[in-house]
Amino acid sequence: MLRLFKKDFILFFRDHRAVILAFLLPVILITLFAFAYGSFGAFDVRRGPVEFLVADMDQDALSKVIMNKIDSLKDIKAVRSGYSESRELVIKGKYPSALIINEGLHDSLESGGTIPIELLYDRSREMENAIVMQNLTYIIMSELDRYIFEANINKFIENSFPFIDKAMSEGLLSGDLFKDR
Repeated sequence: MLRLFKKDFILFFRDHRAVILAFLLPVILITLFAFAYGSFGAFDVRRGPVEFLVADMDQDALSKVIMNKIDSLKDIKAVRSGYSESRELVIKGKYPSALIINEGLHDSLESGGTIPIELLYDRSREMENAIVMQNLTYIIMSELDRYIFEANINKFIENSFPFIDKAMSEGLLSGDLFKDR
């Protein structure tokens, strides 16, 4: 068995074409694809945060809280614009996506209706959109959940304990009622 391996090993290295195909050709192909896809040299693919458009048509307290949370993120950068401008810039491919908060966010949450938030995106920029959607999903869902939870607790307290005034029920929710004790 060892003799057979040694014989094949010697034959392989005498055949210059086989050596080139086995070792040099993969190195050449790897280098060629590295240049073609732009990852030759430094591996920092993203140069900075992904910019996307935001059109806040509602301008109420909840949408401002969402906007402040989005502004605090490091991976994405919100660029303010109007509805039609956002739509045009995404269609033209200038930005990967646009978050549009339509009017009536607070009212739709109160009534249990459809949430008036849209996300327009350019399908050709999947990687950037994945980063934007991951961050936005977390921020928007956490803020909407918090708002809905607090509203339901307030309704429960108002219905179950009508004799408690509003200031005391808000103190219970925020935890301010027991801070001094």
